Amino acid sequence: MRYAKYANVQSRHQNRRAAIFVDYENLYANLVERLDGRTHPDAVIAEAIDELRRYLLEELRTPTNLTAAFADFSALSGNGSFIQRTLVLQDVEPRFTASAIQPNAAELHLCTEALEVLHQREDITTFAVVTGDRTYLPLLQHLNHYGRTVLLVMLEVPSSEALSYLGEEAFVDLCNLLSEPTRQQILGDLAGQKTRNGPLTREPRENIEYLPVTDPAARRTLEIIEEYFGQYEEVYLTPLLRKLSELLGDDEHDPKSIINDLEDAGAVWLEKRRGFPYDYTVLLVDTEHPDVRQVQQEFYERQERLADEYPEDEYQEPYDDYEDDYEDDYEDYEDDYPDPPYDDYEEPEAEKADRE
Repeated sequence: MRYAKYANVQSRHQNRRAAIFVDYENLYANLVERLDGRTHPDAVIAEAIDELRRYLLEELRTPTNLTAAFADFSALSGNGSFIQRTLVLQDVEPRFTASAIQPNAAELHLCTEALEVLHQREDITTFAVVTGDRTYLPLLQHLNHYGRTVLLVMLEVPSSEALSYLGEEAFVDLCNLLSEPTRQQILGDLAGQKTRNGPLTREPRENIEYLPVTDPAARRTLEIIEEYFGQYEEVYLTPLLRKLSELLGDDEHDPKSIINDLEDAGAVWLEKRRGFPYDYTVLLVDTEHPDVRQVQQEFYERQERLADEYPEDEYQEPYDDYEDDYEDDYEDYEDDYPDPPYDDYEEPEAEKADRE
């Protein structure tokens, strides 16, 4: 059955999940107009989806369980088959809708499937709709009526009237999900004129005085940042503070105070970002700071030693496992397949005789 994957799921380990529905056809068409051949629209959409998933996980503590993209891929400029293949590799499910049926077939298909998920998947608590210039107000209001968290991720800023119905906190500026170069290509001369949820450029840092990081907890914090968040150019402050509390211990160290000390030493700095859906704070590491450079050098040397010590197929780099979001299925396995009662087991007489 086509929607068998939407069977109702009730699990104490999976009580909050997100679904992302991409109006790929509409968003693609809007990007084609803005990019003017400078960048492939499918690459921009892929970048936005990845960052949206990251935000849902790190800021809303809601991992994405389903991502679907709706379009008549054969009608898109470029190679529609290549786009579908790329989506599958990105763990996005392509939903092919023939535009010959009617012009807004992809929009209707998206709404139909979202309602299907609403009524068959109680674990999906957050619905994000990604689009170019369609507001999807009737759908999002209906989802909101059923107690679901909704996000409207748009390339265009919706009208104030539309926001009054949905609430500004539900709007996500798609440009805020993109890297600065991509954002500049899309916005062009409008880059500095967006007033609602617009991008904030990195603040210049001049005449910074570097002080030595002598406190062991502050030094350990730099190591944690490099080990667990070093792959990110900007680190969301909320998950970082959570990780510091977990590894350093709240009783002995205050993560916020440690961050302030590192700021005073010039090793890191904080910046505000206009967010999706709320403003948020990111931490940036100054790689010119002598102690930061030393911590990074020691980390990479340690990684190289581990890589030499263990075979490549056995070695795994450290990663940030969000225990609250991804719990081991072993407990469920034990419930379904309990150990046999060996203490009460008595060997049948016939088997005992054969063995003797």
